[in-house]
Amino acid sequence: MSLGLLMLHIALGTLLPGAPSETSKQGVSSQNDESALIAELAESGADLSKKLALVQGMIQDLEKQNLELKEIQEKNAEITKLEISAINERLFAEREKHLQEIKNLEQTHAETVKLEIQEINERLLQEKAQHLNQITILEKELVSMNDKVDWLDKKAIKRFSTEIGGLIETATLPDTPSEAPNATRTTSPASLSIFRYRPEIKKSGGYLGVEFLWWKVYEGALDYAIKGQIAPNQGSDEIIGPIGKLESASFSWAPGYRTYIGYRFRPDFWELEASYTYYHSSRHNKARHPKCCPPNVTVVDSVATGPEKAVVGTFAQFTDTPMALGKSLISLNYNLGDLLLARRFLTSDAIIMRVLLGGTGAWIDQHWHYKYLPGDFIIDGFDAGSGATVRGKENWKFSGGGVRLGLDMDWFAGKGFSILSEGSFALFFGSYSKLSYNEVNNHFPPGLPPPPEPQFPQVINNLRQHDDRFVFHTRLSFLPAWGMHFNKWGFLLYAGYELNFFANLQEVLRPLSFSDRSFDGRETGFTYGFLGIQGLTAGLKLDF
Repeated sequence: MSLGLLMLHIALGTLLPGAPSETSKQGVSSQNDESALIAELAESGADLSKKLALVQGMIQDLEKQNLELKEIQEKNAEITKLEISAINERLFAEREKHLQEIKNLEQTHAETVKLEIQEINERLLQEKAQHLNQITILEKELVSMNDKVDWLDKKAIKRFSTEIGGLIETATLPDTPSEAPNATRTTSPASLSIFRYRPEIKKSGGYLGVEFLWWKVYEGALDYAIKGQIAPNQGSDEIIGPIGKLESASFSWAPGYRTYIGYRFRPDFWELEASYTYYHSSRHNKARHPKCCPPNVTVVDSVATGPEKAVVGTFAQFTDTPMALGKSLISLNYNLGDLLLARRFLTSDAIIMRVLLGGTGAWIDQHWHYKYLPGDFIIDGFDAGSGATVRGKENWKFSGGGVRLGLDMDWFAGKGFSILSEGSFALFFGSYSKLSYNEVNNHFPPGLPPPPEPQFPQVINNLRQHDDRFVFHTRLSFLPAWGMHFNKWGFLLYAGYELNFFANLQEVLRPLSFSDRSFDGRETGFTYGFLGIQGLTAGLKLDF
């Protein structure tokens, strides 16, 4: 604005007339030149108007430039303000970033220090546990040494009564307070004497053993014949209930074995034990007709009379021929494996208890075959040799696994003698399959016309079954034992009674018929029984 005014002043000074010159003064005084002067002034006024218009245009240009300069200044101020704001924001972001990095470094340092402190604490705890364990071992060794010293003292009293004081002084431990020469030594607790004959509870080591089994199988639903049944006459519809003695299949006493191996681990002295049991038993059984009354059928002029007494099978026979002999052959294969985790506890002065838990598996199969053999037909006084033979089988097998929970106790009686009582319960889940088969084969004497029915043998039933099921197993034993334990090894001998009980295994299919020669009215039903195995168990266990 000041620049524009300055220029205006310069322009006005240039346009306005100044002091009159010498020539003008002379013109004024000369009245002759008055008209010339007026003309010159008019011309000068026109020039002044032009110059004023030019000056106003310059003033407008200056004001326009001033406005543009003001806008430029405002824009520069805004740009400067934005740049300052951006710089402030960048500085704030960098400050936050540095603060976050400092915080992260502090957290990392704190976690590192915390981990180092935790490691130091864990190491200190481990060292403390090791020291405590060493102290416990030393205490046990001290107690064991005192116990041995007491034993030596007793022997010395019996053999060398005059040297008791010297033996006591020699056997006294360094940290043990001195005793008076005539003082009586205090015996160790009775609970510690058991470890002279059994392995210590808190001492690592292994063991293995083998057992001899002399067992017998007892099973239900194994009847196969009625001895002395009075059968109906040939071709009659007479129905007679069971009369006579019921004959059942049975098993023989048979040997088996069991092996096991285990180890006690530090620092908690848990025992890991694996065992396997194998047993097999089989037996032949026979049911003969009563000697008083042979099962003959006499035919005179094609008229038959019934037998006196015979053997009637409890399975379907589908024949009118009286039976003279029933046979049975049954066998059982038994395989059982356990993988157990156990822990021993000293519950009293003379009782060591062991609690066990783990997995178990069983593979058991049974084969049962039966046969019915006929008596003779006497036709007009001659033996015709005709009759019917019936064969059948009832087989099943089971394989599965489960969980076993048990409790063993060693009831110490002294001098190495004790009674071992063992009990465990297991629940298996596995696959069960069964085959029930029965056929009849009629024989006809030569010279007789062939029967109108189809030729035999003829299958009466052939049923296959498969399902998945639960099986419950109980094992109990009572075993007197004797053993010794030395510095690094020991042994245990035992023999006694053991009982095994299985539920939901034994099934027998028995098709029933209310007609003597047809399938009419036949119903299919199962009979169930328990499986039990019991007998002698004797074994040897070695600790190392």
